Amino acid sequence: MRVALLVPVTSRGTPCVGTNVRALLASVRETARPPSGDNLAILFGVDRGDPVCDPAANGALDLARMAREALPRAHVSLHLCAHPPGHICSIWRDLARRAFAKPCSADLAVLLGDDVRLVSVGWADALASAFEEVARERGVPLGFGCVAFADESFPSFPSFPVIHRVHAAWMPTIIPLSFVNQDADPFLFQIYRAFGAARIVTGARLCNTVGGAGAARYDKVRVAWNGRMLDEARDAAAQWLCWYPNQAPAERVGSHPSHPALALTLDVLVPTYRAPLAALERILALRVPEGMSTQFIVVCDRPGDADAEATMAALQAKHAHNAMVHLRTNQANIGAGPTRNRALDESAADWVLFLDDDVVPDDGILAAYARAIATHPSAFGLVGTAELPPAANARQAGVCLAGVSFFWSAARTFPLERELPWGVTANLCARRPHAVGELGAVRFGAHFPRTGGGEDIDFCLRLGSQMRSELPGAYGFVATPDARVVHPWWDGGEPSAAHFAGWAYGDGMLAQRFPEHAYVAWPNLAETLCALGLVTAAQLGVAMLATLGGGATLDARSAGAPHVSALLRACARSRMIVAAAVACVLADLGYDAWRELVARPCAECAHLPLRARARALPHGLLIRTASEAGRLRGHASRGALLTNVCRRFNWFAHMWHGARAVERADSLHRTVARATLCAAVLAVHAVHVREGVRDPSDG
Repeated sequence: MRVALLVPVTSRGTPCVGTNVRALLASVRETARPPSGDNLAILFGVDRGDPVCDPAANGALDLARMAREALPRAHVSLHLCAHPPGHICSIWRDLARRAFAKPCSADLAVLLGDDVRLVSVGWADALASAFEEVARERGVPLGFGCVAFADESFPSFPSFPVIHRVHAAWMPTIIPLSFVNQDADPFLFQIYRAFGAARIVTGARLCNTVGGAGAARYDKVRVAWNGRMLDEARDAAAQWLCWYPNQAPAERVGSHPSHPALALTLDVLVPTYRAPLAALERILALRVPEGMSTQFIVVCDRPGDADAEATMAALQAKHAHNAMVHLRTNQANIGAGPTRNRALDESAADWVLFLDDDVVPDDGILAAYARAIATHPSAFGLVGTAELPPAANARQAGVCLAGVSFFWSAARTFPLERELPWGVTANLCARRPHAVGELGAVRFGAHFPRTGGGEDIDFCLRLGSQMRSELPGAYGFVATPDARVVHPWWDGGEPSAAHFAGWAYGDGMLAQRFPEHAYVAWPNLAETLCALGLVTAAQLGVAMLATLGGGATLDARSAGAPHVSALLRACARSRMIVAAAVACVLADLGYDAWRELVARPCAECAHLPLRARARALPHGLLIRTASEAGRLRGHASRGALLTNVCRRFNWFAHMWHGARAVERADSLHRTVARATLCAAVLAVHAVHVREGVRDPSDG
């Protein structure tokens, strides 16, 4: 095969363009076989008027002569381009057309830059062999596909793609006209990935010295390529494959008449802060079923941490030139939601699977999701099972009793449900969202806490709304109970109430963001305790101000002063309020005991003996109350406390509107229990006060 190197050259941004080109040509000569350049073509594209490279502008750099001296038997040509500065893709487009036409008549075209160094000896043969391998394994015409050099400066990314003249047969523009200077390489690669016809060739390595993931010599201009544009390109390629066998033999470009079905593209997205090496390796080793194309995208959100960097370096060394494993690290700690967004932006799959970095997935989880997607072609999302290990201590059982982990196993609880409102991102599969009309692509909200809390629910509800408007008949999220992961207990097996308070700090925003799912209920325990605390503080404050305003001193000799007497009475009333608060806590604890031990035992704790479940009750109450308090704290921090007191969010959303009535009834029962016990405490206190007044010894 004849190989054409397409090299845009500019003197913009570098004083050493000549040095760069000489180094590129030297690397080609040293690695080409034969070194004279047989079966090689080099096409330079230069901005018209470039003061260094354009001969018509008296440029001093004679690129064509340099190439002929380095590779005397190569086909060399220089082309002046009238595109705006920095339009690299337009230059590649022009050069590719010329490369595939006479007199060059190249079979392969390599999209290169002038700052590249080729490393592997015999790279041209490796590229040709890769195309032959694709045709043989995938049953496509020879040349249908995209292979890429292994870029040592940007591992696992198809930085410099290689296309065959077959590509021009179905995409005459080579690259869509909207591309400027970014993303043409992953776009070409991702088109053919869906056919199983994309490869990174480890036998063809190079090093990119300027561009790549870092800064470039021009302003980077990106386009939204991994949505409809990519879908349309894949459809065009599939149509060409269907049409290809009907061409006359003389008109066929390749050599094979059959074609494969499009693969299901599903990427696994893993944001990581802890960067646990063993857990990440386990995820990267998941079995990908036949007919599925899966890239694993791991984004570390802990830059500068030695342990995290060591983990990412170890993974990079293992998967350096695996195009299906992308390992990235944020430049700054941005939080779980924005980190998932970065992974979403890098993905070009039809579906994405979100996994936490510490879960243990079943090896068949991808196959389970593939079956569910085939069974539910109109679904826009699937919710797998995220199991916690069986509770082994009081704190773990308390998590179950508090109900804060209910939706983690919702797929198992409602195995036939097609309209689950949301799922936890520890194990959530969804159609990859992209822009719809004037609407931007659905992404995780950056306004939620960095450590998480509510962003998964917000994402799912907005995705569902957009998908239903885009796809008539769409539904979701579909319960997929056999897509299973096991999530370890938090905080080293001793879950802290503060952990769940942090979640609630963020999910308190949901009632405001989705008022259609909000409702009013009776006060919960945290609101009740806060109200009692405010009353206590208010009456003590008033009494203190009155005492100080009256000029009294706070010592025993002033005990008869009326203002001090008022303060002492306020302290006595405060003791009553404290007693009422204790009564409220005991009422909730008693209500939980009746419900969990008698009326409706928690299924997750059924394996525990009665005594262990009883010990877990205070922990469950603490976790639930901490969550309620965290929600109040979030409202207060956003200046929305008063409008959100007694306001609740229906976690079941559109799936079960009856949940509001159930929660209202539960809150009413708890309020009645608190009021009853408080009344009893106050009545006992009043009796003691009256008896104390009648006691003659007091006189």
